[in-house]
Amino acid sequence: MPNSLFKVLKAQIQEELSSLDDVHAALTRRVGWLSEPRTSDPYLVEDIFAALAMTLHDLYTGSERILLRIINHIDGGIPKTEEWHREALRRATLPVPGVRGPILSDSSICDFLSELRGLRHVIRNVYVHRLKRENLLNLGKQAVEFYPRFRSEIKRFIASLESENLGRTS
Repeated sequence: MPNSLFKVLKAQIQEELSSLDDVHAALTRRVGWLSEPRTSDPYLVEDIFAALAMTLHDLYTGSERILLRIINHIDGGIPKTEEWHREALRRATLPVPGVRGPILSDSSICDFLSELRGLRHVIRNVYVHRLKRENLLNLGKQAVEFYPRFRSEIKRFIASLESENLGRTS
C-alpha cells in the first residue's frame, strides 16, 4: 500500500477509535448505573436502557466501520453479497497471503461483534422497549470488557502494517 494511502487509513482509524473511546466511556457509565440503579423511577430506568441499546448499536457500527475501511483499502473492496456484514466479519479473521495478516487474530472478538450485529438488527426492526433488560445489561457488561480487546487488536494490526510499510520503498 502506498505510504500516503496508509497514512489516510491510519488517520481514519484513529479518528474512529477516538469516537469509540467516547462510546465506551458512555457504555461503562450506563452499565454501571443500571447495575446499581440510584432510583426506582421507571421512566428514567427505561430511558437508560434505551440509551444502553443505542450505545451498543454505536459500538457495533463504529467497530464495523473500522473493519470495512481496512477491508476496502487493503483487500480492494467490501463484500458484495446479501450477507456482506457477516462476510466482512469473517474476512476480518482471515489472513490474506502476501497482502495482510488477520485484522482480528482473536476469533472471540469477531463472535462478539456478530452478537452485536444481531442486536443492531433487532434495534432497527423492533421497538427498543421490547428488548429484555437483563439480556441487554449482560450484553452491555460484555461490551465494556470487549472494547479494549478490540481496540488493542486494531492497534496491533495498524502497527504491523506500519512496520511493513517502513520496510518498503513506495
